[in-house]
Amino acid sequence: MDRSPTPERPKRAAPKRARVSPSAESGSKDEKVSKENKAPGATEENDVDVGVLLASLPSQSLLPLLTSLLSAQPSLKSLILPLIPRPTLETALQVLSQSSKKLRDAYPYENSAQPTPVTLGFGFGASRHSFGAFGRPQAPPSQAAFSQNPSNVNSGMRESYVTSRIRTHVTEFVSACMSYMPYFSYAPGTAQSSSATQSHSTTLQSLHRGHHHPNETYQYLAAIMDHFLSQPPLTQASLGPQLLPRLEEEWKAWVNKLDESVNGQAGMFTEDVVRTWERGLDGYANSQGDAGRVMRMVRDLWISKVGWLAEWARHRVYSAVVIPRFGPSFTRQKHLRAHLSFTASVRDNFSSRGTSQYHYPPRPPRNSHDSASSVSENFDDSMHLDQARSAARKIQTVERANSRKSLYNNLLRLLSSRRNASLPVLLDYHELHHGLRSVHSYNLLIALAIRRHVVSGMIQFLFKAMDNDEIPGNRETEKLKVRWSVRTGNWDDAWLQVTAAHPNSMPLPLWLEFFHGAKVRRIPIPRRANALPSHGLSEARFQTLMQNLPTFLPNQVPGSVRAAHIVVRSMLSLDRPQSALTFAMWYFNGLPQYIDAPWAEKCVAVIDALIAFEAKKRGLRDFYAARRKLNSLLEIHPTFRPTAKTLYLLLGTLSHAKQRGTVSWQTLIKFKMRWGPQVEDSRVRRRVGSYAAERLSRLQLRASGPTEQSQLAHHSMRTPFRVMFPRHGYEERLWKSLSIRALKVKLRWQHAPRGGGIRVISK
Repeated sequence: MDRSPTPERPKRAAPKRARVSPSAESGSKDEKVSKENKAPGATEENDVDVGVLLASLPSQSLLPLLTSLLSAQPSLKSLILPLIPRPTLETALQVLSQSSKKLRDAYPYENSAQPTPVTLGFGFGASRHSFGAFGRPQAPPSQAAFSQNPSNVNSGMRESYVTSRIRTHVTEFVSACMSYMPYFSYAPGTAQSSSATQSHSTTLQSLHRGHHHPNETYQYLAAIMDHFLSQPPLTQASLGPQLLPRLEEEWKAWVNKLDESVNGQAGMFTEDVVRTWERGLDGYANSQGDAGRVMRMVRDLWISKVGWLAEWARHRVYSAVVIPRFGPSFTRQKHLRAHLSFTASVRDNFSSRGTSQYHYPPRPPRNSHDSASSVSENFDDSMHLDQARSAARKIQTVERANSRKSLYNNLLRLLSSRRNASLPVLLDYHELHHGLRSVHSYNLLIALAIRRHVVSGMIQFLFKAMDNDEIPGNRETEKLKVRWSVRTGNWDDAWLQVTAAHPNSMPLPLWLEFFHGAKVRRIPIPRRANALPSHGLSEARFQTLMQNLPTFLPNQVPGSVRAAHIVVRSMLSLDRPQSALTFAMWYFNGLPQYIDAPWAEKCVAVIDALIAFEAKKRGLRDFYAARRKLNSLLEIHPTFRPTAKTLYLLLGTLSHAKQRGTVSWQTLIKFKMRWGPQVEDSRVRRRVGSYAAERLSRLQLRASGPTEQSQLAHHSMRTPFRVMFPRHGYEERLWKSLSIRALKVKLRWQHAPRGGGIRVISK
């Protein structure tokens, strides 16, 4: 009940509406309509600035406001989407991870462990045994933690209850996947639905097409697959109908994009990227359920179009033994087609009738535009120039082998021929002799592949093919496995496996293979010893090797001098010259009284390594110290005789000496009188001549005045390189340089003022 109004507070009631005439009412309506149709610049709409209000709002309030606006006006989506900046891959992956975690946390577990992601295999065919560093089969990849039967995971829970719990989060996860999909999609827009929801995706895809790398697309699709496979089976059953059809379309579009980029535009991808794609697709193809079925089709499509990027098993294509030479970093289809046509012609030459011959294709005629010429022109890359030239020369024939020994000998003939057959040709010839392959032929090809620094997939293929042929390896095969592991950076793993296989005493050949990582073309000088390449032998590894030094005496183990040479060079590379000298003298003192000439020459090579390290010093005092060391080493055994290389290295210590011309000439005369004329060769003569020319040049410059240089300026003009270096060899080029310097000295002497003479003042 309303109380009575007080005098201070009068009662307020609703005002009575005044009755107006119809004409006045229509006039008010027209006035209202005219106000609504006014221009945006009218004063009624300028009284509130929406931008000022939006700028003052906190960031968390903008999203609900924008969502409400889009709900009220759905047509604004087409205007807002093009204005949104393209998200980065990291942002998209973070959103997917958060959404997947929410979906996983929403799953009602009961007496069951949390799910673990699926472990992917290594390389295609991961269901088979993959090979480790020594060609031994490794354990197959682990499977998913979930069983295919949902009742095993959620015992006592109804599926309808679980589905109702995760339905909202499933929708959110699918929405997150589809929202970022257009930014990383290669699928054509015509393949999508024509509905209003898909039209926005098509618009975004057309706006951002070409702004992403194929590897980004792979990472995004792989992230979705990882999150999908990490979910429980019941969640996968709910996600499958909504995600798998679109994922299948996107994966196939990605493969088609790679096909266009690689085979159509000669695109190139690095080895690490291709390896990642290979392992990922193989792991997804080995998964269970509908996802595995879809990814197996994608994997097969990848193999058929761009599978030659990786080293496939020989059972997939005939020329798989040829494909690995291109490597994952070389992806030119024209080179592949040219070599495949060459392989097919070779394969046809091996008929079952008559004597089979191994033919090279004939050389195409010059200035011709036939198919053979076009195939030859395709080999424009320098890494395949030798193969193209050998394939373009006239026919050479090698009879087909009829025994294991003849197969090995034919491989040696191809390898040692004047045209130097390429490794793919040797592999093709080896593959055509099923049943005749032996451990010696496999060891030859593996050693050649390691020596030529080919991709590791080819070497792994050879080890796997050797196991498939049921050919047991020997000690040489074990050496090659160690060498391959050391060259690829798996030194520690190789050491553990070899020590486990030989716990008592490691064989000397295997022990020496661990020094290959420190192989150097020359002995580094000490100032660079601390900056050795990363693949070299470290101090810790060297200590490990020396602590496990095999027992070998010079008069008991054949080839022990090679071990001594390797150890000495390794010590010198680690800047330990005194240890290297002590080890060399220990080895030389243990030699028998008589050794043959080849053995003595190899011992002198060890001495040369020690003298080469001394050649870092550039003074007369250092020369005499190096000569004393050389004489002391040569006196250890009566069969030691220095070579021309020994004298050449010894004279290298005189490069900074003032009297190097005179001292080098006297040293050459003494060596020839004591050891014979074999200590002099072209290199020694060039070094002595260069020292003499430099000495005379300094004497002439000391005697001549400053004006003499300007008068002789036209005589010091450099001869063009095409005249100085006619490509007759490194030694002749050095001789040409020396002759030019000697000519300059002669001209200076001829133009020197007469009568004054040269006075040499010794300090």
